[in-house]
Amino acid sequence: MRRQNVLSVSTFLLVSALLLSTFASEARAQSDECAAGFVWREAFPDDHVCVSPEVRDMVKEANRNAPQYTTKDGNECVPGYVWRMAGPRDQVCVSEDERDQAEQDNRLAETRLKSTTVPDYPELADDAGSRKNMLAVPQREGCFGFAEGAWHEIACVPEETVRRYFPPPAAQYSIRSNRRGFYRFFGLPSTLPIRLASTELSHLSDPTVSTLTDTAFGKDAFSIQVNTNFFPATNGNTGWVQFVLQSQPDDPSNPNDDDILCVWQVDVTVANATANASGYTPTCVTVPKLRIVWGPNDAWPGGGKRVTFVGPGVDMNEKAKVAGYVSTSGNAGTRLYAWAFVPWAPFSAYAVGVADSQGLKNRWTEVSGDIIGLGGGSQANFRRTTVRTVVQASSCIAGGASFPCPSQPIPPQLALGSYATPEITGVTAETNNLATTYDFVDHQPVFSCAGETCTLDYSTGARSLTRFDRVVLKTLGGP
Repeated sequence: MRRQNVLSVSTFLLVSALLLSTFASEARAQSDECAAGFVWREAFPDDHVCVSPEVRDMVKEANRNAPQYTTKDGNECVPGYVWRMAGPRDQVCVSEDERDQAEQDNRLAETRLKSTTVPDYPELADDAGSRKNMLAVPQREGCFGFAEGAWHEIACVPEETVRRYFPPPAAQYSIRSNRRGFYRFFGLPSTLPIRLASTELSHLSDPTVSTLTDTAFGKDAFSIQVNTNFFPATNGNTGWVQFVLQSQPDDPSNPNDDDILCVWQVDVTVANATANASGYTPTCVTVPKLRIVWGPNDAWPGGGKRVTFVGPGVDMNEKAKVAGYVSTSGNAGTRLYAWAFVPWAPFSAYAVGVADSQGLKNRWTEVSGDIIGLGGGSQANFRRTTVRTVVQASSCIAGGASFPCPSQPIPPQLALGSYATPEITGVTAETNNLATTYDFVDHQPVFSCAGETCTLDYSTGARSLTRFDRVVLKTLGGP
């Protein structure tokens, strides 16, 4: 089991912030007004990068003290100090930590704006309401695909088919909710539960030369997972829920080799007692693989093969996203939904709704996500690959009838940033061979909060590093 980074959270993220980013190659700000809890940095005139008030105060102090850390000719910093470079011409001399802070704030600037907009994807351009409709998953049990601006009910995968061809995922970078150190709600310490979370993947390296092999299931097999914590289930046992997209190898001889999107409800007590033979209840929808490339040695008639996450036909920075959330809309009790956007499928998005048999409501306090092995504890092995992963979680649903986000900004002491802390843990059996990095240099994942949104943003890559003083030579792993 590999070590995993944990993002601890205990308040609400925005569902639209989690899902709308699926359709953005780059978020564009409608305005430079900062989200609640952030202010303009003002390191130089017109510097409207949004930062915490503490960072702004630090920047002002650095500006005041700059002369004492600059050489007399003004061209260099004294030993131990470096240019801050908050902007292209920012040559205020600061500590290396302050320079790194400025770099991180610049990278996360767009996530801290009060409002953002995203460009239309071509298939949505003819319908201004398509994107909004895509996020409005039908509030009923069943399996659904989104096409032509509307959701359509489609057949779920028979459970016996799932059990035969797709192993259950076993219990990774995660988001955990902790109790606050003060008293609320009838004098008891409280932890706000998570309602929605997502995992988004995109390539930083050239996906056309990447390869992916699952240790148990072969080439191009993997899963994209959004996992909850273990929690006390309604039947007295230990419960667990996983929102998972699972992808098998492309095999023309296997009629069940398409991907599936599932809500796996797990009775962990029964699973442990039966060596994982029982206790797993999946509800899944088929996600077909329709991106076909052609090569003389490929298995499909005429030499074609179907491609998903890696290989020819995949674009750099192309995104795949899986989300899970809890809903109590209507009078039918609590439902659990898995939602996915993958660029290799015919519908724009897919969703699965199922009754909450485990009692996840109010007990979801941790979420983890990554691209890892298909299931059964397998490992996804990448070569010549670097992947960006963005994990997010929420305890409210923007515009939702259940668990709605506050219409007014909440006090800073109750906002997500005051609850969240990054940690390290290991919580899953499926793995990958990617090591945490950022910009190809060893780096902790970048953790940020804006208003009621917190994000764990990191890139991973199989690579070796050779260091010569401050010079890092980078090579992706594998021949």
